[in-house]
This record gives sequence, C-alpha cells and structure tokens, in this order.
Amino acid sequence: MPAGDIESMFSVRVNAWHDPQGRFTRDRYPSSIAEARQWAGQGWEPIEEPAYERVRVDEPAGYAYGEEDVVVDLVDGRYVFRPIAGEKRILRSDTRDHLRTVLDSYEVIGNGVMWEVIEAVCDQPNVLFETGGVIDGGRLVWALARLDEPWAAPGDPSVTYPYVAFLNRHDGRASAKTVNTTYRVVCANTFGMADAEGKETGREYNFRHTKNVLDRIEEAKEALRGLRDDTAAWQQLAAQLALTPVTPKQRELFVTEFIPMPPEGLISDRVVANVEEARAQIRAILDGVTCEGISHTAYGLVQAAGEYLDHVRRHRSHATHLTRTLLKPEPLKAKAVQLVQEVIGAGA
Repeated sequence: MPAGDIESMFSVRVNAWHDPQGRFTRDRYPSSIAEARQWAGQGWEPIEEPAYERVRVDEPAGYAYGEEDVVVDLVDGRYVFRPIAGEKRILRSDTRDHLRTVLDSYEVIGNGVMWEVIEAVCDQPNVLFETGGVIDGGRLVWALARLDEPWAAPGDPSVTYPYVAFLNRHDGRASAKTVNTTYRVVCANTFGMADAEGKETGREYNFRHTKNVLDRIEEAKEALRGLRDDTAAWQQLAAQLALTPVTPKQRELFVTEFIPMPPEGLISDRVVANVEEARAQIRAILDGVTCEGISHTAYGLVQAAGEYLDHVRRHRSHATHLTRTLLKPEPLKAKAVQLVQEVIGAGA
C-alpha cells in the first residue's frame, strides 16, 4: 500500500469523492457506534512498547553490558538491544506494525477512547455517521458525522449539510481534534466559515494527548454546538454572495486573478499552458451542471473555485485529496472569498 493511502473506510450510500470506485460504500447508516467503528476498520488499538537501539558488540568478552540490555547473537555477530531513555514505540495491536517512535511523555488516545468521545459528543438528535476510516497504515484515523439539517443558498438548487469530523493521529505529529465543515451535495465541495475567513483553528477543537482526555468531553460538546454557529455564519455569507450578481467581465476577472499568470520572463511555455488549463477548468465548472442557478453570482464564483480546489486540482493520492478537502482548512478558499468581494467592489 502506498504511504498515505486509505487503508479502510466506509461511506454511506454515495461513493465518497476520494473513493470513486465505491470500494467502501455501504447501503445504510451504521446502526450503532460499535458498528461505525467496525466499518471504519478501527477495531484495533495503538499500543506502546519500549524503544531500543541496536549496538554491535565487536569484543563480547570485554563489553560493558547494561542491566536492561537484550543480547542477541546473529549470523554476522553479537548485538545488544538497549532501551532508549525517554522514548517509546507506538504499534498496532492487530498487525504489530510500527507506527512511530515518540517521547515517553506522549499519551496515546486509543481508537476506543476516541469513539467514547464521539459517542458523548454526538449524543444529540440529527447526527448521522457517514464515513470513517484509516489512513497511512493506521497513523491517522477519522470519523465523519453529518447534522441532518440541510440548507440552501438563494437560487441554489443544491442543498448543503453541516458536518463534524473527528481526527486522531497515532504518530505524535498532531493532537486529536474535531473539525467543522459543510458539504454542498451537487459538487461535493467542503466549505466552512473558517475557510472563508482563512482561519487555521476557527473550526477546530483539539484534544491534547494527555491522560485526562475524557475529562474534556463537555468542552468537546461545544465543538458540535459551535458547528451550528459556524454553519449559520457561513449560511449568512453564502446568502449574501448568492444574491450578488456578477457580470461576464467580473467572472473573467475573478478567474484570471484567482489563477494568476506569473511575471513574463520568469515562466516557461509549460507553466503558461498549465495556467491556461486551470483557468479553462474553472470556466468549465462555472458553465457546468454543478453551478446551475448560481453561475452568474458571487456565490457561484466561490463554489467554482472550491470545486476546482477540492476535486480538479491534481493530488498525489486519495489520502492527500481527503486531507485537503476535509481534514484541514484550505487557505485558497479564503482567497476566493476575498477576491470575489474585491471583484464586486471594483465593479465592471
């Protein structure tokens, strides 16, 4: 499996945008938290074991062995495996695959604990689990819940749903967290108020990897309540943009400014071709079915930019596609909102 690829997951009824073949699609929602965890492939746990360094022993008779040394005689000689002070290994309980060596102060938040948090946070009406899975050999696990509270911007034939994602890393590279976003069904765009404002943490709630993670569940519930606030703010801005018409000249100005051409003399013919291709792709989105009803509005420009960023722009793997559409804010979406406001203000 390529590094960073999706190992296991589930998606309800519709193929996920990062799983176009539908390998992991289910025909119903999970009936329980336990079933959602099973479908996500998260039945295993991250476990801790000591970290060792391997030292070759060239002169066994005179070597100073430590009390905790593990001596192993191999074909090519004798080796000592010595515990590394201040470090430990994180492994998978099912395969015993090594995930990462971390400081021994790092507290693992296991998959079971994560689902306890999810169950507590989502103990509210109108919450449905739509997807969950495992990425990069188990280093990243996630679950995604939908608030069954659809809305639509004026003139937009597509509904949009609020979502909250639960993310957990087992390699020490980031804390466990919840992330709020929204999802426009017709184009599978993810967009939230934090994207619009360019915030890195405005829609996130972080759980530090410490022993008292379960003590913070009440704080975490605020994340779900915050999703409704975040959604309301984005809905208000979306309505304002949807009611703002744009002219053909403003549309073209937005496209060329969103995908700018580098200064002459600093670019090759290949770069020019790539820029023109990207601009053509955004124009095609604006003229396509996903922008019907909104193509000549400021909201349509923002959604076209979002669709390009989420689904048309090249990505290295399904996992990197998932990461940039769902698991972290996209700064260029904030650029799209800011740019469309500038284009409107400039007039044309």
